[in-house]
Amino acid sequence: MPKSKMIKKTELTSEAAVKYLRDQFYFSKPLSDLLGNIALEKGKIYALADDIFSNEALQNFEIGSAVDLSKAVYLEDGSYLTPIPDDARKAFIILIKDYLESSPLNCCIIEDPLREPDDPIVLKSKIRYVTVEDQLYYFLDGGSDPEEIENSVHAGEAYYSLCMLSSFDLGLHKEFAPFSSVSERLLEEIVNNLDSFFVGAYDHEGYLMWTSGTH
Repeated sequence: MPKSKMIKKTELTSEAAVKYLRDQFYFSKPLSDLLGNIALEKGKIYALADDIFSNEALQNFEIGSAVDLSKAVYLEDGSYLTPIPDDARKAFIILIKDYLESSPLNCCIIEDPLREPDDPIVLKSKIRYVTVEDQLYYFLDGGSDPEEIENSVHAGEAYYSLCMLSSFDLGLHKEFAPFSSVSERLLEEIVNNLDSFFVGAYDHEGYLMWTSGTH
């Protein structure tokens, strides 16, 4: 079944969507308690996913779209592997770029669910990060180039993903110096000035987006 290349943004505000978001906080570390204090019911929730998803399918946040067997790689035991569609990720990266370019005050922080500062893959990578209690975060703002944004999004996706868009004083941006340890107070600034956040959904094929309702 061929995949569409169109990504749609669909409002899904509901108790079920709020519950899915809160369930994702279980995986998060220093950010979980801070996000847990947000009144999610007062915002709006959207799906960001390929338009092959029906409105009914968009309600099943943990299930991906139909498998495209034309791209399957068959194994000797009869099973097969299929690539995960990445059109939603591409749209997501563009959304982040546009947000960062819209104001010098805007920033993005992505939580890395797997890695620690002394992991070999981190030491070899060129991705700039900050730490909070040994938890890695990728901080992006108007000074981040497109490659850094793309690499940070890829690095932050695993068994869960969490990305936040926020806007605050430029002086605080400077406190997120690359490869430095920052205080939880700076995470509080991000949450207190939050515009929106995203979590992974649809078996890595899309995202749920929460906004304050003003966007």
